[in-house]
Amino acid sequence: VDPPCLPNPCKNGGTCESASSAEFNCTCAIGYVGQNCEIQNFCMSSESGEDMTCENGVCIDSGLSKICSCDEGYFLDPECHTCREIMEPCLPNPCSNDGKCTPLSVDSYNCTCSEGYSGSRCTESDYCALNGGNTFCGDADCKNEPGLKIYYCSCASGQYFDYASRKCL
Repeated sequence: VDPPCLPNPCKNGGTCESASSAEFNCTCAIGYVGQNCEIQNFCMSSESGEDMTCENGVCIDSGLSKICSCDEGYFLDPECHTCREIMEPCLPNPCSNDGKCTPLSVDSYNCTCSEGYSGSRCTESDYCALNGGNTFCGDADCKNEPGLKIYYCSCASGQYFDYASRKCL
């Protein structure tokens, strides 16, 4: 009669110890559990070898493996099998003045600005567009005065804008 540890019944690098002439106990390698170390345990803490509670998730035992099922707002990192926070670059909305945020990746976004605003976060105002300056200036060019939140009507060199007639003279 062969001893119970020959051949080794413990899988995945587990070590076998004879408990009697017919019984054995497997000491499983970190990351495996079960009578024969046949269950891969992604919920196991590598330091202690014990089941850990999945931070920001719940450990699910499917019979073939144990894996973290992540809470809402988290995803299962395939490399380290832990729940990581989903980084949503558009929450809260970084775009000012009713700009629309479009996520490009976990940490970058693009703002589509409302009419009258520009800049990477829609913080620069186009006072001509906001205050009807393009219409008000008629045939003159409407110009924004940076930092002063005003606009003015600009004419070609040698001309001036007549506000009464709304024309360059």
